[in-house]
Amino acid sequence: MDNNKELKRSLTLFPCVMIMITSVIGSGIFTVPNEIMLAAQGSGTIFLAWILAGLCVFLMAMVYMELGPAMPQAGGGYIYLREAFGPKFAYFYGWGKMVNEVSVIALYAMAITNYIGYFFQLSPVTCKIVGTVIIVCAALFNIFGVKSGSGITSGLTVAKLLGLSVVIVGGLFLLKGSQSFEPVVSESVGWGGAIAAAVPAFFAFGGYNQLCYMSEEIKNPHKNLPRAIIIGLVSIVTVYILLTYVCIKALGVTGLAESTKAVASAASVIFGNVGGAIIAVCAIASILASINGMLLSTPRVAFSLARDGLYPYPVAKVHSKYGTPYVAIICYAVFATILLWLGSFGVLLGMCVFIARIMDVFVAASLAVLRKKRPDLQRNFKMKGYPYTLVIAIILCIVFAAQVAPKKMLLSVILCAIGVPVYFITQLVNKRHASKESQNV
Repeated sequence: MDNNKELKRSLTLFPCVMIMITSVIGSGIFTVPNEIMLAAQGSGTIFLAWILAGLCVFLMAMVYMELGPAMPQAGGGYIYLREAFGPKFAYFYGWGKMVNEVSVIALYAMAITNYIGYFFQLSPVTCKIVGTVIIVCAALFNIFGVKSGSGITSGLTVAKLLGLSVVIVGGLFLLKGSQSFEPVVSESVGWGGAIAAAVPAFFAFGGYNQLCYMSEEIKNPHKNLPRAIIIGLVSIVTVYILLTYVCIKALGVTGLAESTKAVASAASVIFGNVGGAIIAVCAIASILASINGMLLSTPRVAFSLARDGLYPYPVAKVHSKYGTPYVAIICYAVFATILLWLGSFGVLLGMCVFIARIMDVFVAASLAVLRKKRPDLQRNFKMKGYPYTLVIAIILCIVFAAQVAPKKMLLSVILCAIGVPVYFITQLVNKRHASKESQNV
């Protein structure tokens, strides 16, 4: 492998944990609580939804915890599917994953302009422009280097977790004797509502696997990657459960279902009007961190595809000074900006849920294949309860994907199908490039 196509191992445990947390705790927790409550149709059911989504995330995390350290290369799921099913199948995984990730980045950019609108009145066009500027700036920060990008991510993560912690602690100690908590204990739980509510809840866990895309840049990945995933996931689940509890205590079931900014509304109840403004700032920091974290990690998939000759060869270029896959980062930023201007929040949300769950099914299947195909792999961690836990993970992912509206499913399939002509065009371009290179030698 050429030196100019190797990434530097510079990430220790702490920045890995921060990347894990910030990739997950983004706009979801600030925007979907009301959607979860509406689907759950009850406060008891909403907690079950968090548990179901968290269970699926934990099971899938174990898949990545086994495969990530065993194959510590940039690209995550793409690498696993390449080894299990071959490069062509892995290509379509990588393409689908790229469609999903740029959709999430665009969705986050939309969300952050909503919170900026809490302070300033922004026209729809101005919102698009501001979102574009945010994406471009995040891309530039991450081109400057993994250390600078992870440093920004860590700082923004601390800011948002501090804000969420203030709301949680304030709610637990200041909201005494709230009448809205009683139904949480007494009402019946409906499985249908819990499954439906788990879909937007799962969105709040999106990005749990992003760190695995950066295995090639993690110091001692066999130890640090599983540790970072466990620590990060436990922290995330704890925050979500406690925050939901506080929101119900502050707003009640009806109030939570009606509030599109539940966390800020809860803060207003706890601390007064200034509380909402503070949480709005924390939401902005949170979403900025999510955009930065995704542009830090997800372009590594495109980098790996290009390095294997499945994407145009320039995408595999590494910056001569900063050692980052700068072309891949630029591509992700451009595609995210296009979706920002063309898509809507609801459509992008449905696409993200559907594609992400289908991709998880493929990754889970690759684990089963690699257990037989590559028994030689060094597995410092093996999925607990295999194969039963793996089967449960696959079933849950399929159930969640099936909850998405058919029209959004169709749009997702169409965008993923565009990868077919792109694949053949790429092969022609790369062959011509290889031919020119051989002639110059």
